[in-house]
Amino acid sequence: MVVKIFCLLFLIIINSFGQNKISKEFVGDWVGSGWGWEVRFKQSAGEFAKQFTKGKFNLPFENEKIIMSLMVTHTTHYYFTVHEDGNVTGKGIITYDLIPNLCGLAALTQQVNERINLMNIIPSIFKWASELGRNAVQNFNSEWYEEQNKFAMDMKVFQNLTKKFTEIDPNSTEGKQIASDFLEWLKNNTLNEDIRRIAAALITKRCGSGTHIIGAGLNCASLVARSFEEVEMKSWKEIALEELMNQIMGELSEHYNDAMKSIAKKSEMGEELCRCGAGISVNAGAKYGPTTIEELVRELGPDVATTLMFDVALGSPPTGLVLSIPGVTQVQYYYKGLINGPENRFFDIRGKLAGNGLILEMDGDVKGGDKDLTIEYMVNYKKERAKFPCWTPFLNEPADVYSSGEETLYEYVTVQKKFPIKDEKTGKINEVTVPEKQTKKKKIIHELPFATFHKTGTHRNNKSMWHEYEYTWRAYKLTTPLTEEEIETEKEKQKEKERKEKFIKEKSDELKNNGETDFEISFTPGQSTVEPNSQSQVDNIFEVIKNFPNHKFSIAVCCDTTADKNLSIKRANSILNSIIKKGIKKSQIQPAECSLSMDDKYRRQPGNNACVILSINKK
Repeated sequence: MVVKIFCLLFLIIINSFGQNKISKEFVGDWVGSGWGWEVRFKQSAGEFAKQFTKGKFNLPFENEKIIMSLMVTHTTHYYFTVHEDGNVTGKGIITYDLIPNLCGLAALTQQVNERINLMNIIPSIFKWASELGRNAVQNFNSEWYEEQNKFAMDMKVFQNLTKKFTEIDPNSTEGKQIASDFLEWLKNNTLNEDIRRIAAALITKRCGSGTHIIGAGLNCASLVARSFEEVEMKSWKEIALEELMNQIMGELSEHYNDAMKSIAKKSEMGEELCRCGAGISVNAGAKYGPTTIEELVRELGPDVATTLMFDVALGSPPTGLVLSIPGVTQVQYYYKGLINGPENRFFDIRGKLAGNGLILEMDGDVKGGDKDLTIEYMVNYKKERAKFPCWTPFLNEPADVYSSGEETLYEYVTVQKKFPIKDEKTGKINEVTVPEKQTKKKKIIHELPFATFHKTGTHRNNKSMWHEYEYTWRAYKLTTPLTEEEIETEKEKQKEKERKEKFIKEKSDELKNNGETDFEISFTPGQSTVEPNSQSQVDNIFEVIKNFPNHKFSIAVCCDTTADKNLSIKRANSILNSIIKKGIKKSQIQPAECSLSMDDKYRRQPGNNACVILSINKK
C-alpha cells in the first residue's frame, strides 16, 4: 500500500510539471552521487528497563540514554539524461548496509542481572553510547563528503578547461596547452575509482561520437581521437556507450562496497571500546560486565521470545525484550547484519525536470540481486535469517536546480573529546578519548548547471519507529546534444580540419625533401594586402614552419602579371609579419626576391594570384 501511494504521489508530481520543452541549457547528460542514513529503531535505557522491571527497578538516567539502535545506510552513483521535454532517464548503482549500535546494553545487563552497583559508570557508558551513535553518522557522512568535495572541485576544473578552450584560438600555444590539460584531466579520471570515472567515460564517448558539446562549449572529437592512444581509453573506443557504462559501474561497485565495509568497521571498533568500558569497575578486585565481544555474547541477550531489532527489519516494532536473570540459563545471541556485508544493486532512473525542480526515482525494481536484503542473527545457537527490503536513494521531493552559481560543500574537522570513568575504590579517574567531528562549510562557484538535494528530519513517511534520517544527492551537467543541422555542420568542420592537416603534412614533406614548397595566395590588386579568401593559406605557412623549429626560411612572392619587383618584396614582408605575430621568431624567417631561376609555374599566376615560395635556407 505504501509503495502504491508513493508511486501515485510521484505521478501526480510528474504530471503537475507539464509537458512543455525546457531550456536547452539543462538538456543533456548529467552525472551525480548521493548517500543517506536513517535510524530505523532505537531504544532508551528507561524504555528498555520498563519491559522487565515492572517499575520496581529505578534507573536514574536523565534525558534519552540510547542503549541500542539500528541505522540503515546507502550510497549511490548514477548518470542520467535530461531530454527536451523535461523527462529524465538514466542508470545507477547503490550500495546498502545496516549498522547496529548496542553500546550501553552490556552495562545495563550487568546492573540488572547481578544487582551490582555500577550506577557510577553507567551514565558515562550511556553518554559514550550516544557519542558513538553520532560518530557512526559522522563516519558515514565524512566518507562521502570527501568524495563529493573531490568531485565538485573536479567538475570546476572541467568547466574552466572547456570554457577556456572555446575562448581562444585552439591552434595557438595557449590553445594547445589547454587541449593538453583537458586530455590529461580526462586520462587521470579514467583511473579514478569513484564517480569521476563515470563522468570521464560519458565525456569520452560523447566526444568520440561528435553529437554533443562538452562542458561549457567544447567540441572535442579530434582531442579524444588523440586520447584514444592511451591504453585505458583505447579499450573504451570499440565499446558501445551503455555497455561501457555498465562495465564501469560494475567495477566501481566493488570500490563502494569496500568503502561501506570500512565505515562499518569504524563503528564496530567504537562499540568494542564501549563494551569493554562497561566492564570497568573494581569491587574487591573483581570486574563486572563483559570486556570482550566473546564475553558479551555469553552474557548478553534477549529472551528467546523476541529477536530485538530483527522485527524492525521486517517492518514491525519489537514486541519486548526481557533480560536473562540469575539462575536462568543465559541466552546466546549475536547480530551479524547483512549476511554478506554491504550489498550492491543496479537500478534504472526515471524523473522529470521542470522549472527549478528535478525529481529522480528508481524505475522498477533493483537489479543484480534480490529486491530484499538478507540479514542474519542467532538466538540460542540457532541461526535465523530475515528479509529487509531495498529502498530508493531518492525521496519523493525535487532537488533544487541551478543554471550556475554557488554550491555549499561540507567537510569534517576531528576534535578529540575525553570522558571520565571513576574507580570508586581507588578514586582514580580513567579517561576514555572519543573523536568528535565538527562540520565546516565551504563554497564553490559553478558555471554550468547543477542540482542539489538535502533533507533531514524524523519519522519519515510518518513511521513512528523510524527516527532521525538524512538524505542527500547532487548532480552536474556534462554535455549538451547537438541538433541534426549542428551535427552536419560539425562534420563538415571536422572534414575541413582533416583536409587541412593532410595539406600541412604534404607541404611539410615536400619542404623536407626538396628544400622548398609553394602556396597560392591572392592579393588586393596593386597592394600587399592578402585577400580574405587567402588568409587560411597564411595560416598554413605558419603551421608548416612550426614543424621545423630549428631551421631558417626565406619567403619569396612570385607575383601576378601586373606586379613589379618592389611590390613582390612588400607582399613577402606582409606575409612574414603575419606569421611572426602568430608566434614564429623573427630571426627564423626573412623575405627574398623571386628568383628568375625558379620554375615558370611559380611565376605565371593569372590575375591577382601569386605563388609564395617557402624555402629552407641552405646556410
